[in-house]
Amino acid sequence: VSRSGSLHGIVANVRDCSDVFPTLAAIAACAETPTELAGISHTRQQESDRIGAVARALRALGAGATEFTDTIRIEPGPLHGAIVDAADDHRIAMAFSILGLHVPGIAIDGAESVAKTFPGFYDMLRDLSR
Repeated sequence: VSRSGSLHGIVANVRDCSDVFPTLAAIAACAETPTELAGISHTRQQESDRIGAVARALRALGAGATEFTDTIRIEPGPLHGAIVDAADDHRIAMAFSILGLHVPGIAIDGAESVAKTFPGFYDMLRDLSR
């Protein structure tokens, strides 16, 4: 995985593809401008309160994150390693593991939760990072 060019934030309603919201939010922390992802209020009642879990993880890593009822706003910042609580949620664990390819020192508490939907996820991630 390598970086090429610049990454700019977006404003998007992801109601119809909300499963990707945690990954979009994690990647948005690396952008040069803020991102707003809307249409996600229902994700508070999934395996975890995904909006809350994503916001806490982003803040722990150095980004800004503001929660609203149906939206999260991500303010990029200098990122650093930290322990991310995946809240026993496979999508949170996968999203911040992907961010760990770019930000050294991210440890996922609850990483084993990925076995629920993608048991080979960490093998695939290792292969990508070679």
